Amino acid sequence: MLSAEEEIVQSYLSAIEKRLSEPDVPNSEIDEMIKLCMTCETMGYPAPFIYVHCLKLAQKGNLQEKHTGYSAASYFLHPHHELVILLINTMQKDLCSSNYVEVLFALSSICNLINVDTVHNILHLVEEKLNHEKSSVRKSAILTLGHCLLLIDSQSAYQMSIPKIEKALTDSELEVVSAAVSTLYKIIQKLPCDFTYLIKSLVELLDQILLRRVPRSMVYCDIPAPWLQLDILKLLNLLCKEAEHHKAVTPILKKTLLQVGLHNTLAHAIMYQVIESITCITPCSELVEMILSSVSMFLKSKNANLKLMGIEGMIVIVKRLKPSITLAQQEIIMECLQLPDETLKLKTLELLFHLANPSNVQAICKKLMEFLIASTNVDKKKELALKILQLSEKFSDKQEWFISISLSVLMEAGELLPTSEANKIINIISKDAALKDIAKKSCLQKCRREEYHSPSIIKVTVSVISTLDEFQEILPVLLPFSDEESSTWILVSLTEILLKSKEISPSFIAFLKTLEIKNEYPSEVLKQLLQIVECLGQLPGVDLNEEVDPSLTFLDSFVVEALENSRSCYLPSSCRVAALSVDESTAEFRNDSLDYSEVSFVHDSVYSPSQKSPTYSEFSSPSTSFQSLTTEKDLQPPFTTKSQNVWTEEGRNSIKNKHGSSSEVDAAKSTDKKQGDDLKNLFAGVS
Repeated sequence: MLSAEEEIVQSYLSAIEKRLSEPDVPNSEIDEMIKLCMTCETMGYPAPFIYVHCLKLAQKGNLQEKHTGYSAASYFLHPHHELVILLINTMQKDLCSSNYVEVLFALSSICNLINVDTVHNILHLVEEKLNHEKSSVRKSAILTLGHCLLLIDSQSAYQMSIPKIEKALTDSELEVVSAAVSTLYKIIQKLPCDFTYLIKSLVELLDQILLRRVPRSMVYCDIPAPWLQLDILKLLNLLCKEAEHHKAVTPILKKTLLQVGLHNTLAHAIMYQVIESITCITPCSELVEMILSSVSMFLKSKNANLKLMGIEGMIVIVKRLKPSITLAQQEIIMECLQLPDETLKLKTLELLFHLANPSNVQAICKKLMEFLIASTNVDKKKELALKILQLSEKFSDKQEWFISISLSVLMEAGELLPTSEANKIINIISKDAALKDIAKKSCLQKCRREEYHSPSIIKVTVSVISTLDEFQEILPVLLPFSDEESSTWILVSLTEILLKSKEISPSFIAFLKTLEIKNEYPSEVLKQLLQIVECLGQLPGVDLNEEVDPSLTFLDSFVVEALENSRSCYLPSSCRVAALSVDESTAEFRNDSLDYSEVSFVHDSVYSPSQKSPTYSEFSSPSTSFQSLTTEKDLQPPFTTKSQNVWTEEGRNSIKNKHGSSSEVDAAKSTDKKQGDDLKNLFAGVS
C-alpha cells in the first residue's frame, strides 16, 4: 500500500506526464516541470518521461531555459545513456556560438555527459576555446580539455595538447593559470616524459603568489590563491627528482613555510603540503628543523584532527629523512597514545613502528602488543599483529626475543592472520639450527602448560619437533585445538619423522591407533600414515637422501604429447581467473590449501636434485619456473601432495609479489616512572 508521500508524488508526476503529452506546451512551463521532476528524482521517484524534454529545452530554449536543459540532462543522464547522442549536435552548435554563456553551458555539460566514444566529436572545438577572449571560457576549456584527454588516455593526444595547456601558464588571468596547473598535475602523472623544464616557471609563479600579486577575488582568509599554492606544491613534488631540481625549489619551499601560519584550515593544508614536498627532496638541516617545528605545532594543538595531521607529518618525515626526535616531541607522541581517539592511537602506533631500530624494537613491539591484547576490533588486531611480525622478522637476529614475540602474536591473533605469515616464521626458524632449538623449547613449554593453541601455533610447533617421543607427548595436547588444516600439518610432519626413524616402537604404533581425529580429511591422512608404518618393516631400506628429479623427467613424453595435441601449459592457481563452484573450491581447498611448498619441513636431510632433461626447459609452463630448484638445498619431501608451486625462496617471493577499545585504563594507571621508562626505551636510537 502506497504511503501518503508516494501518492502525492506519483499524482504530480502523472499530471506532468499528461500535460507534456499535449501539444504546444510553452517552454517556460516545461522549465518548471523539469525542476519539479529533478526534485522528485532526488527523493527517489524516477521520471524517465522528462529526459527527452531536457534535451529539447537545451536545444531550443532561451539562455535561462537552455541552462535548465543542460543542468537537468547532466543530472538525469550518465555518459553512456542512449539519449546523450542526441545532445552532441546541440553541444557542437553552442561551442561555436558567439554568446560566451552558451559556450560555458556546453563546456560544463561535456564533463558530465561525454564518454570515450563521443569525445572525438567535440575535442577540436574544445581546443579552439583555449584562445577565447573571455577568461572564464578559457578556464572552463582547459578543465574540459583535461577531462577529455583523461578519457582518451592516449600518448599522442596528450603530447599534442600539452603545449596548449602549458601556454595557459602564461595567461594574464590567474584563474586560467590555476586551471592549467591543476590539469597539468593530472596529466603528467600519466606520462613518462620529462617535464622538469616547468619547475622554473612554477617556482616563479609561486613566488609571485607569495608576494600577494594576485587578484583580490583569489584571496581567501588572507591567504593569496591557497588552492593554486597547493596545486603548485603538488606539481613541484611530482617533478623534482634530481639534486639540481632540489636546489631550485628549496628557497621557495622555505619561503612558503615561513609565510604560512596556522590560523585556518587552508593554512594547515598548505603547511602539510610543504612538509611533504620538503621530505621528497634532500633538504638541509635548517629545513629539517623547520618542518619538525611545524609538525610540533600540529601535535601541540588541542584539536584531535590537527594532532592526527601532525602524526601523519611525522610519519612522512621519519620514513624519508630519519631525523632525531626531541624530548618534547617524544612526550607529545606518548600523550597521543593516552588520548581516547582510536584513530589517533593507531596512527601514533604506526609512527612508533616506523621509528623502530635495533635499540628500541623490543620496547616498541611490547607497546604494540599491549594495544593488540587490549583491542577488541578485529581489523585493528590484524593490523597491529602484522606490524609486530614485520618488525620481528626484520630484527630476527635477536633470537630468543624473535621466538617469544612471534609466538605471542600467533597466540593472540593467529586466526586473523593470513597463512603466509605463519609460513614466514617457520621458514626463518628452519634456516637456523640455534633458532630452531629455541623455538622447540618454547613450544614444548607451552604444550606442557596445556595452554590454548591456535592453528598457527600448532603449525610452528610441529615444524620444530624432531623425535617420536616429543610427538607422543604433544599430540594429545594439540589435537583437541586443531582444525582440519592444522591436523593435516601434524600428520604430514609426523610422517616425515617416521620415515627418518630407524625403528618404531610397538608402543608408538599402538598410540597412533588410539588417536581420534574428528575431521574427515585428516582421518584419511592418519589411515595412510598407519599403512606407511605397517609397510616400513617390509621395505629392504629407504634412502631418504636419494637424488630427486624436480623436473619430473619421466613425465616428459606425456607432456610433449599433450602439448603437441594443443593442450595448454600448467597455470598456477594464483593466475587462474575462472570462478570455481562450491564443490570445486572445496575440493581445491583440500588439495591446495595446505601450502607446504612455502614451508620447509626438512629435518637434517639434504636432497640434491638430478640433472633436468633437455625437454624440460623447452616445454615447461611459462607461468612457473622450477629451474631455481637447482640452487635450493632443502627440497620438498617426496610425499608432499602439492608440488606445483615454486619451492625456492626466490620463487616464493615471486608468488607473493603477484599475489574496540584500547588499553586506556592501563595508560591511566601507569606511573610517571613507567612513562619515563617508555620514553627512554621507545625512542632509543632516535633521540
